[in-house]
Amino acid sequence: MKQILIALLATTATLGTAMASNPKNILTDKLPKEARQLIRSNYPHQTLTRLTTHWENDIPLYQAKLDNGTRLYFDSFGDWNVIDNPDESLPKGIVPRKITRYVKKNFPNQYIVTAAHNPLTGSYGIILDNDWELTFDEKGNYTGW
Repeated sequence: MKQILIALLATTATLGTAMASNPKNILTDKLPKEARQLIRSNYPHQTLTRLTTHWENDIPLYQAKLDNGTRLYFDSFGDWNVIDNPDESLPKGIVPRKITRYVKKNFPNQYIVTAAHNPLTGSYGIILDNDWELTFDEKGNYTGW
């Protein structure tokens, strides 16, 4: 199961590297509506500092960076793939409630700083502030480290 998280994060790293090597700044209104809504509703006090797009097989992939250091990766439909908030907990509602409750119950002193979502399988991978990696299936059931 850890392989899912590693694969998702590797994809993100590849995407990030590709964007860094060939960034193209785009206008905020070019970001899909769903992505704009997620940023507005979950990060209302943050400012978008960088928005880049990367084309893969003629499909746009987006990376947004906020002034608090949060990085958000979206597919062409505006669905998030990875959200990395290195210095603080992810906002409520980013990951399913069942996952949040699992973390709160089993890791009461920890919080989620990174979440990855695989839209093909529906699975999730998260990283806690202590760098522990956990994976969950599409229903939010814990599947492993």
